Amino acid sequence: MTTIKSNKVVTFENNESYPQWVSMRHATHINIHMNIADMQFGQILSNPSPTSLMAHITALPAELLSAIFDNIDSNHQLAQCRLVCQHWNDPAARSMFGNTITITSDKAASRLFRHLFLHSPKIPLIRHLNFELEDDELPMNTYRLLLLAIHPNIVNMTGSVKSEAFFKVLFDIIDSSPQEFAKLETVPSYTGPNVDFNITVALKFKKSLVFPTVALDGKTTSVVKDFLRNLDQFPKLDTIIFRGHLDGLEWMEDLLRSNSNLDGFGIGNFVIKNFLADRRGMHGIIPWFHSGVQQEEALEYILINSPMFRPEAIMYFCYKYPNLKYIELKGRIWVPEGRNATDDDIFITLALILDAVKKVEIRVIHLVLPKNISMLAAMKFLPKREEDIDFSIEEIGGQNEVVFSLIDEMVD
Repeated sequence: MTTIKSNKVVTFENNESYPQWVSMRHATHINIHMNIADMQFGQILSNPSPTSLMAHITALPAELLSAIFDNIDSNHQLAQCRLVCQHWNDPAARSMFGNTITITSDKAASRLFRHLFLHSPKIPLIRHLNFELEDDELPMNTYRLLLLAIHPNIVNMTGSVKSEAFFKVLFDIIDSSPQEFAKLETVPSYTGPNVDFNITVALKFKKSLVFPTVALDGKTTSVVKDFLRNLDQFPKLDTIIFRGHLDGLEWMEDLLRSNSNLDGFGIGNFVIKNFLADRRGMHGIIPWFHSGVQQEEALEYILINSPMFRPEAIMYFCYKYPNLKYIELKGRIWVPEGRNATDDDIFITLALILDAVKKVEIRVIHLVLPKNISMLAAMKFLPKREEDIDFSIEEIGGQNEVVFSLIDEMVD
C-alpha cells in the first residue's frame, strides 16, 4: 500500500480490513506478562538445541502460557500450538474458545453444537459469540446452540440478528438460570421491523451491559427518549451506541435533548437522510444551529462509523458539543446526489469536515474517498491544509481506493 504524507511517499504493508469499528480510546494495553514471555522466548532462541528447547517450553508456567496464547487471535495458530507438546495443549485450547466464535448460518450453529455437545467441559471457556443471522425465524440448530452454549460467565455476544425469537430464547435462559449473567457486556443488535425492541433487549440486560444499542428508523420515539433519560439504570454503562438512520438533523437534536449529561456516544453504520442534494442547504444550517440547537457542555467524545459522512452532520455535532475532546470518524465521504461529483466537490466536503473538527483535541479520521478520486488529486489537496494528514491507496472490496487519514497523537 502506498501512503502520501506531507509530500513524502512511504510504502508499507497493511493487511487490516477497512473501515473498522475500533476506538483508540478503548485500546487495550499489552499485558506485562508479554514482556516476560519475550525474554523467555529469547532465551529459547539463543539456545536452540532440541533438548534445551523442550526444557524451556515445558518450563513456562501455565499462567504465562495463557497470557501469551490469549494474545493470539488466530485459532489456526493456536491449534498448531496445541500440537507442540502436552504442556501447551490445555492453555492453547482454552484460548481458542476464548477468541471470538462467529455464527453466520444454521449450518455453522449445528457444527458448533455438535462439538460442544461432545466436549461439554469446553462450554465455560466460551467468552465471545458473534452472530450474523438474517433469518426472520430462529432455526432449530441455532436454538439448540443457544440453550447449550450460553452460560453465566460469557462476556460478549455481538453481531446482528433479525429474529425476535432469538432474543426471547436468551431471556428464557437468563430467567431460568440460578446464576446471574453479571459479566455480559454486549448483546447482538436486533435488525427486525420492531425498531424499539432493542430497548427491550437492553433493559433486560441492564445490570451488566457496557454498550447498549439504540436502533433508529427515521424518527425518534417516546420509548427511545425515555430510555435515554434513564441511563442511570445501567451501572456499568460505558457508551450508548446509535444505529440506523434519522430523517434530518432536527430528529437528531430531538433525540439528544433527551439526556444532557452524556459523556459520549457511538454511532454505528448510521446515516442522517433528507439533506438537500447540493450545497444550497449549507447557507441555512448556521442560522439553524443558533436558533434550533441546544448546546451541551458535558459530552467529551463521539465515535462515528457511517457509509455516508456529510459535513453538515459533523458541523452539527461540533457545534452542539463545544467541549468535545475526542472524535473518531470512519467510513465513506458523502457524494452529492443527482449529478457527477467533481474533485472540487469532494475536497470542499473534506475541507468542511476538517474545519468542523479543528478545535477538537484528539481526532481519529479514516474516510474512503469516491472511486473517481485519484492519488494525484489528493496530493494537490495536501498543501492547502495545516493538519498532519495522509492519503493512502488501499484495497477495499477488491478495488483500490484512496483513503484519507488524520490521527492526532494522544498525550498521557
